[in-house]
Amino acid sequence: MHSLRPHWAPARRTGALVLCLASLLTLKEGTSRSWVPLVARRASEWGRAATEEELKQQVPTLYVYDHCPFCVRARMIFGLKRMPFKLDFLMNDDVVTPTKMTGKKVLPILKMDGEAMGESLDIVAKIDAIGKPILAKAADRKDIDQWLKDNKDLMRKLTRPRDASALYPEFATRAARATWVMNHQLSGNSFEEALESSEEYLKQMNDELPKLAEMIHGDTVNEGGVSYDDITLWPTLRRLTIVKGIKWPEKLRSYLLYMEDVCDVPILEGMAI
Repeated sequence: MHSLRPHWAPARRTGALVLCLASLLTLKEGTSRSWVPLVARRASEWGRAATEEELKQQVPTLYVYDHCPFCVRARMIFGLKRMPFKLDFLMNDDVVTPTKMTGKKVLPILKMDGEAMGESLDIVAKIDAIGKPILAKAADRKDIDQWLKDNKDLMRKLTRPRDASALYPEFATRAARATWVMNHQLSGNSFEEALESSEEYLKQMNDELPKLAEMIHGDTVNEGGVSYDDITLWPTLRRLTIVKGIKWPEKLRSYLLYMEDVCDVPILEGMAI
């Protein structure tokens, strides 16, 4: 078993608008990204002005929170499809912006062709339908569903107290962080009590992860390539990478890093607590 060694650092941007793919400038040596749009490859040209072509370019905007697994689902499909987009991290206490778009404070939200839509899997389906679809259907993995159900509370006890102090862009002000903390308390114990019990919870989690490792095929959950089962499982595992002390079975470690690469969504271990 191994701890993850991320090959690029997670974003710590606190500005509102982040151009997706910008992190590709710091990819590990030898990684090929010939598909990266020219605008992203030019991001290292410090202080330059946008070209006329870039100014005219219309790309979708995806509004997200970095800690949110549902938002990660929507981010994954853009990387898998190699489709340029703008990634906008909203502050957690910003109720107005999402309400104006969809009538409620729920992310992710996709703004495309002048229209806004929510629901992570609907966004995934919409983007996957552009050009040739690449996602296989979900395979009704009751074994994985049961593992997630059995370990839901344990994962919350490990991740939520750490999310509360993590350097997520949506928590860039005290008010934004306090809003999330107030609305995401644990049932039965406080964040402080959960952190004090970290050793016990880590042991339980490290005992459970090998069971999940036996359920996945390899670089993808199922044989035959990326599927909706990856879209729903990987974001949950990514969120666990905020927890220092997780011992990842080699198979899950390889899966995490492979999906991080092909989806262009950094894991969180660089700021693990």
